[in-house]
Amino acid sequence: MSSVELLPIILIIAVILGLRARRTMTVQPVRAVMLIGRMVILALLAAVVALNSTPNWMLYASALAGLGAAWLASQYSLRLTRFEKTQEALTYRTNPYVGAAVIALTVVRLILDTNSGLALKVSSPGSGPARLSQGPLTMLVYFLFLGYWFFYYWGILRRAKALLEGFRPAS
Repeated sequence: MSSVELLPIILIIAVILGLRARRTMTVQPVRAVMLIGRMVILALLAAVVALNSTPNWMLYASALAGLGAAWLASQYSLRLTRFEKTQEALTYRTNPYVGAAVIALTVVRLILDTNSGLALKVSSPGSGPARLSQGPLTMLVYFLFLGYWFFYYWGILRRAKALLEGFRPAS
């Protein structure tokens, strides 16, 4: 599949990501249930990716490297996140640049994997079940993405708990 054929898919992904990024750059209330729900979904996705990959020490090392990079990126992003206490609730405003870089890197890797996966299918159509990961770099990027958002939401919850010590919002 050529890049011209992928252009509509790339444009749809770009529009969806742009709309999502615009929404997340606004002030958001800290909702523990929603953040924990997102963390559970991210952890389940990470388990699916890890279990669906070929058992290989290099892939698992890449996953750990991706989680390490995700932790560092999330800590940097949390430093740039602004919290505000109002009478109604605690709100936060994310820094859009770190998250956007992680998302862009993941989208680029998915597009490259799709291109190479389609080329492999054409050359050997009956090669067994498809694997989610095609190599160590892909595994690193997947776990960077999943780990970044997991650690970021976890940091939001920790910081919110510290900021809300003794704070009772108006009913």
